[in-house]
Amino acid sequence: MPKKKILVVDDEKLIRWTLRQKLGEWGYEAIEAETGTAGVKIAQDEPPDLVLLDMKLPDAKGTDVLEEIRKVGPDLPVIMITAFGVIEDAVTAMRRGAYDFVTKPFDVPKLQNTILRALEAAALKKKIAAYREIESKKFAPGPIVGATPVMAGLVEMLGIIARSEASIVLLQGESGTGKDLFAQTLHLWSRRKDAPFLAINCSAIPANLLESELFGYEKGAFTDAKQQKRGLVELADEGTLFLDEIGSLDPALQAKLLRFLETNTFKRVGGSGTSKSTSGWWPRPTRTSSS
Repeated sequence: MPKKKILVVDDEKLIRWTLRQKLGEWGYEAIEAETGTAGVKIAQDEPPDLVLLDMKLPDAKGTDVLEEIRKVGPDLPVIMITAFGVIEDAVTAMRRGAYDFVTKPFDVPKLQNTILRALEAAALKKKIAAYREIESKKFAPGPIVGATPVMAGLVEMLGIIARSEASIVLLQGESGTGKDLFAQTLHLWSRRKDAPFLAINCSAIPANLLESELFGYEKGAFTDAKQQKRGLVELADEGTLFLDEIGSLDPALQAKLLRFLETNTFKRVGGSGTSKSTSGWWPRPTRTSSS
């Protein structure tokens, strides 16, 4: 397995030498740059796996160099280096996308651990992105099979809805016609594709349990409620909640669900107050229902 490549951007020769030695001991390959301009060029020409970036450089502020590097590699982890006790700029850099910061003089074990965590986080992000790409290809648009004008019209309509700001969609069709597939495709074609897609079959869960599954419950709401539980309407926030067979809902629960759809507020079982979706009006969770 090739060594992970780490770019060190620092104008102090001794700092670069020290980091090069330590990175070599830890099994990494070190690349050096003395200025921000040189660091950005190396990031373009020889993309590293991680960047150690000094906050103060002779030709630019570290935060400005950070922005340029993130244009080159949006997911490239960057660890800022700052003088001891001067962390305000480092905090600003983290708000702009830096993974973390370390102070001079270095706490060597902490630096090693920070680098390891940053590389692991970047690797996990790549795996998640690859998984999402695979999942999106499953539903875009191949699995919806049908060459009839009616089916072509449905797929076209699905695309229009996915690109719109619609937050509530009703899918109707006979059992087995693929309403769940349309719901998943709608989710993956929309701006909510990176958020959760959660589905529940309303006819498969007893009415007395379905309310707590949808809206959650407070600690002590019933005998086994030993701690608060978030319901699907919270867990799907900014994503999509697919309510399959919504027509089978108990009338009393239909009224509570209607209130949620109209006001974007809900009450957990055993709760005394209402909660509101944290996502605001857009993107709101898409409540995709079928009957």
